[in-house]
Amino acid sequence: MMEFTTTQWLIFFGVLAGSMIAVEGISRGLISLTASLFKKWKLKPNQQVLLLTTRSIALGIVAEIVGTWFWIIGFSPATTVRVGVWLDVLAASAFVIGAYRTIDLLCTHVIEQILRHRQNRGDIARTLAPLLSSTIKVVIVVVGLTVVLGMLGVNVLAIITGLSIGGAALALASQDTIKNVFGSMMLIADHPFDVGDLITVDGVDGTVEEIGFRSTRLRTAADSVVSIPNGALANMTIDNLGVRSYRLYKTEFIIDHYTPSQKVQQFIDEIRSLITTHPLTLKDPAKIIVAVTSVSSLGYTVTASMYVDARKVSEDLVFRHEMNMDIIRAAETLRIRFSRTAEQPSMNPA
Repeated sequence: MMEFTTTQWLIFFGVLAGSMIAVEGISRGLISLTASLFKKWKLKPNQQVLLLTTRSIALGIVAEIVGTWFWIIGFSPATTVRVGVWLDVLAASAFVIGAYRTIDLLCTHVIEQILRHRQNRGDIARTLAPLLSSTIKVVIVVVGLTVVLGMLGVNVLAIITGLSIGGAALALASQDTIKNVFGSMMLIADHPFDVGDLITVDGVDGTVEEIGFRSTRLRTAADSVVSIPNGALANMTIDNLGVRSYRLYKTEFIIDHYTPSQKVQQFIDEIRSLITTHPLTLKDPAKIIVAVTSVSSLGYTVTASMYVDARKVSEDLVFRHEMNMDIIRAAETLRIRFSRTAEQPSMNPA
């Protein structure tokens, strides 16, 4: 068993305490520097992620410095070498963790900066960031693990050779995973939707929450989450409702067939006026349809069709309420009576 002098122990604990203070000091300096850079770039970093990132980098810097000067404590050469190796491992691990967390801190902002000339750069960044972030993180972990194992004396080449022997079996077992990865690449290349778009896929309506490495997550109107493998999604027909400039609103109602034709025409003209004067409707005459589309024993079927500048579902519902109430009030003013169905008793005079 190794015996250390009291002086060596005091120096050791002094170095340990100094290292902790140095980590905190370097971390605060890095936070200050990073904050000023982000302020200059007009970006707002996640403070928790920023703190964890700077502490990891600071720990790596201090571990590397201590490993370089550890010999001054006066331990035996074997102990000094052994501790130096572990300090190098600690420094490498800290740098890997810092790089891993830096991806979360910068990925979205860097993509937005690269695409700064694109009008929809924010949507593209939110779409690309999760997939690109996952890919870079995998590379960082693999490289970092290889470096750390090499420092510990593990024969990394032998491990890689062993993995290559089982590579064929692994490839066969992971066909679906590989298919989903290529599906992710196809989705990024074709860009059929962005995060936040409302889409319809295979009968499922939902808002895109995340385009991951393996699957895409949709938030439905019932607040449930549907995950669709990217390999399957790339081959599906995708109806992107989120890119609509206008929403189609179409309604039908039946006017009592005892209503005079002059009143029917007045009612149609009034509805058309309501549509053309509403601030949210498209004013193109070709896009506005108000007409008697059929005549039956129940009465005259009137169809009203229009396009609405309502990007959100809530805005569309408010518009429908307003338009329907305006139509009801117009019918009351003109004393227009709507027909009942065949099952309901008629209240019309004989």
